[in-house]
Amino acid sequence: SCNASASNWLRLWIAPAVVMLAVVASNARLILRPEIVTYLLLALFLFLIVRVREGRLQARAAWTLPVLVVLWVNAHTLFILGPLVVTAWAVAETLFSNRQRRLTRVAWSVAFAAWAACLANPYGAQSFVFAWQIFGEARESVFKDVIAELQSPLTFGFGYSAVIGLTALTAVAVGFGAASVRRLDSFLTIVTAAMAVLAWSAVRNIPLFALAAVPFCFRHAPSACSRGRSLSPTPCRIALASATVAACLFLVWAMCTDRLHVWQNESNQFGVGLAEHRFPLDSLAALESQRLPSPVLNSMEFGGFLMRADLPYYVDARLEVYGEATYREYFSLAQDDDNLRDAIERCGFRTALLSLNSPLLPRLLALKGWRVAWFDEAGCLLSTAEVSDDVIERALQATLDRLGEPVAYQQAGIFQRVSSPQPYQRVAEFLLTIGRNEEALRLAERAVLAYPSGVGVRTTLGNALYAVGREKEAREQFALAVRANPDDATAWESLGALQATSGKWEDARVSLRKATALSPKSANAWRWLAHAEAQTGDLVAASAALRRVIALTPSDATAWWDLARVEAARGLHAQALEALRQANTLAPCHRGIAADLVALLLAFGEAKEAKDVVHRYESESGTPDAELRTAAGL
Repeated sequence: SCNASASNWLRLWIAPAVVMLAVVASNARLILRPEIVTYLLLALFLFLIVRVREGRLQARAAWTLPVLVVLWVNAHTLFILGPLVVTAWAVAETLFSNRQRRLTRVAWSVAFAAWAACLANPYGAQSFVFAWQIFGEARESVFKDVIAELQSPLTFGFGYSAVIGLTALTAVAVGFGAASVRRLDSFLTIVTAAMAVLAWSAVRNIPLFALAAVPFCFRHAPSACSRGRSLSPTPCRIALASATVAACLFLVWAMCTDRLHVWQNESNQFGVGLAEHRFPLDSLAALESQRLPSPVLNSMEFGGFLMRADLPYYVDARLEVYGEATYREYFSLAQDDDNLRDAIERCGFRTALLSLNSPLLPRLLALKGWRVAWFDEAGCLLSTAEVSDDVIERALQATLDRLGEPVAYQQAGIFQRVSSPQPYQRVAEFLLTIGRNEEALRLAERAVLAYPSGVGVRTTLGNALYAVGREKEAREQFALAVRANPDDATAWESLGALQATSGKWEDARVSLRKATALSPKSANAWRWLAHAEAQTGDLVAASAALRRVIALTPSDATAWWDLARVEAARGLHAQALEALRQANTLAPCHRGIAADLVALLLAFGEAKEAKDVVHRYESESGTPDAELRTAAGL
């Protein structure tokens, strides 16, 4: 068995090791977000309860907890964790503790007071409904499929440091718990197990588990040691201590120089305050200075900024306030132009504040009257109001001045802070969207300079090279991208599209099959795959790919038209006719669709319907078409 000296020594190396794992697991979430309040208060709750249970604080110190609940309930929706933790303490004292009954009575009294304190907010008892909705987000909300932080850590794999840290911390906690199974601290066990369930269900809950696992491991490490062999041999002690110190120093170095964030494709930065180049501060200033009309159609993550500016806006990330219906509509705007037009007309939007990679951006710019009013390295303003002709040039120059030249990752000094490629990459992709290809290329090159192995940077550079006509170099960048990360669906899609446009249909089919396997919800990848399958003679596969496009974008008239042509080539004329009818319904003024439908209707002897198609086409397009009229016998 271990002696007291070995046990104390064990604590000395276990403490930094466990804290290191907790930091690695939680690092991505330790940013300026509302849940920071929850992390702080949960840690304080655990500290006070553990100290009271150990006798290091008097029982009356526990009455601080209901007061803290009042602060918590008015700061963050996860306030419910406070009374739940106090209730877990009361249950542990009642069922598993041999201590005096007085502490049990105190625990239950504090628990009831904590639950009552939850009512001290503007919403009263409604706050409990809000809390339930927040926990429901990760289970069944529309958020579940579109918000990365609500997905299980297993979704991201072990290339993500948070998953590695969470797995290691879970293993350490389980190991210490198993070795101390007869001497488990009931309260810490209940809380740690509950937080582990939350952490493994959604990434955003990982810090909650880390906060509970640290005291759990500290508490059970000596007990675990007493069940095993002594760690007294000097070489073993030296090896463990050296490994722990080296790992901690490496983590500190990686965090302080921002390398850890760059490796994980995060735009976080070490230090206190707002991370640079992450928020649309310049666009917000332009929105107010230009006095653009409101209400503002906004990306969900920008709602809080507009609230602070006291400007009417569409939505923010508070599910408990807006409800499921609002978010379903919000996400549908990026998929259906009719829904977007309806929302604009209903709400009177004439200005939009969007993230640079928002799928709403190209859709809004395609609508009549919408134009870029300003942009920065995080967001862009669109408006139907009049703006100066040189607004893009001025906004670009201001953005370049703020970003400057990145620190070249491969030449950076060992203690020099590195630059994130993300702001350069975001601006490059935005510039490609608005057709400023030469400027986009320069920004994409800076993104690669900042971190050549960054997620998607070579794909962005390849797209920029292709846009300026340098196809060979673009193909090389896409090839480098898929070689560096074989699971990069966007890179495979871009490579396949370029191969297709170059007439290399067999290669394109291989690349696009890989892209659709990795990202089955990419309608564009399925569309390119359909073309590749058709060109290589597999019409059945082409039809299946087009049906996947239609399932993802049912209002895409071109997809229905392509399907009709494929089915006709297969000899399935009845299916082709139905597809053409659907395409014509969606786009009655599309002449190619109308002409094909008229020809097929006449082949089926449906002359009256063919004439109706021509009349509808002429009515929608506003111009007579002699060729169609002749074909339909008009």
